Amino acid sequence: MRPPSALVSCIAGASFAWLALACGGCARAESANVRVIAPTSRVPVSLSSTLADTHGIVAPERMRIVGELTYEPGCAALDAPNDGATSENKPTVVNLSDALNEQVTRAGGNGVVRFTIETRRNGNCLETRFRGAIVRVDEPR
Repeated sequence: MRPPSALVSCIAGASFAWLALACGGCARAESANVRVIAPTSRVPVSLSSTLADTHGIVAPERMRIVGELTYEPGCAALDAPNDGATSENKPTVVNLSDALNEQVTRAGGNGVVRFTIETRRNGNCLETRFRGAIVRVDEPR
């Protein structure tokens, strides 16, 4: 199965997204700038419930869930409010490649669907959790 080339729904060997994550309901505005990448991922990852291969969109009967992807890289520091001062606001880079390759291989899968990113404020940092269903796609008959 080759990774699909869809821009938003899949990652494989490219930058996934820039996330500007803000904490809601705060008295003062704070944010964390997180860049999520997977430059050496060997598997396709989809935000939706399906993948694409050389035959097109994979039919649901060709996919079976073989595991669950969970990766929690730690905290991204929240920036202090900008009161007129300039800040470089350099992003925290989270590289998912190793976690994707390791967990999908261990589960005997060849892709991830229903990929989600969850965030939670914990003190002065933003905890991030990546989750998804690891799937095995069978060749068409």
